[in-house]
Order: sequence, then structure tokens, then C-alpha cells
Amino acid sequence: MTINELIAELRKHPPQTRVVVSGYEDGLDDISRLIATSISPKPKPKPYEGRWEIEESGEPAIFLFGRGRDEE
Repeated sequence: MTINELIAELRKHPPQTRVVVSGYEDGLDDISRLIATSISPKPKPKPYEGRWEIEESGEPAIFLFGRGRDEE
């Protein structure tokens, strides 16, 4: 999803609507921070793995962190 796609989806909801991410082990958490990074497609990801990996020469991306993952 791109920033434009995310903004378009978010605009469909009241501005005070909370945005959450998956919790560290279970449940949901608030977004605690975000970082700019670069990503590339992961070759042949397993079903339980994400499609992308951090790669300096990849395409720009924004990585959202939940409270439970804030120490990463």
C-alpha cells in the first residue's frame, strides 16, 4: 500500500478514529512511531513471512511500529 492509497482509505473515516497495529504476541496496539526505510521484495517468502525485507537499495517505505515492537 502506498501513502496515497492509505490516505484515501483513512479519509473515509472520522479523523479521531484510532489506528492500530498487531500487538507483540497477541491483541492490538497503538502505533508508537514510524521510520523511513527502503524495502525490496523477499524472494520466495514462506507463507508465514512478510513479502518485503529491508534493503538499502530498495524502494522507499514507511515502517509503522506498535508499542510492543518499539524496542526493535
